[in-house]
Amino acid sequence: MKNLIENLLDNWAGGLIYLITDDLISFYTFFTVILAECSYLWAFYEFEIASPITFILLGYILNVIVFARLKGNAEGTKLEKAFSTLYVAVFVTFFILGCCFNWAIIIIATAISFGVTALWIVIRKYPLFDNRIFWILTQIIVIGTPFVAFVIFYTKIPFLPTALKVIIPVLYLIFSPLIAYFEDDTAASNIFELAYDITWSKEYEECCEKFKMLEEDVNNQEM
Repeated sequence: MKNLIENLLDNWAGGLIYLITDDLISFYTFFTVILAECSYLWAFYEFEIASPITFILLGYILNVIVFARLKGNAEGTKLEKAFSTLYVAVFVTFFILGCCFNWAIIIIATAISFGVTALWIVIRKYPLFDNRIFWILTQIIVIGTPFVAFVIFYTKIPFLPTALKVIIPVLYLIFSPLIAYFEDDTAASNIFELAYDITWSKEYEECCEKFKMLEEDVNNQEM
């Protein structure tokens, strides 16, 4: 139990560094923007609209979580390409399903979630100005804006008790570094790279096989 807690704290600390200084921002941004969108729907729309669209948007999040792990585990194998293809296919399926409920809302929500994430990745990777103060302000905006939007809309949901309106955002903020850690620990790819950044190739597989044979020969010689 002690080791589990220590590992969790180590992962949290590493994730915090990733979230603040590294380019591992896409999962956090994508998830938080979607949670803000879901909160907005429940705050300002009827159940008949908020419920199915929330299901679709949370499906987006689940898709990233599942295939980031699968693709990471399959890195360097033929399955990696298959998982990337399925990853895109699931997104398309969810999107089409969302259009059946309300095409305007799902298009806008999808565009915002992917668009903001893409912009945030660019801002994190390529700072606009080589100025430390401006960089710090930019990072505050990058990390803070999605969370603030989530909190504002979440607290406007009328049927939630006040306690939950405080507890849930605080817990999400506390565990946010673990999202960045998860992004690094799985496929180490952002939400877009999961679709096209493939390690495996025939040449890569042949190189790995040659290296494995060479390693076996060295081990046999040592024995």
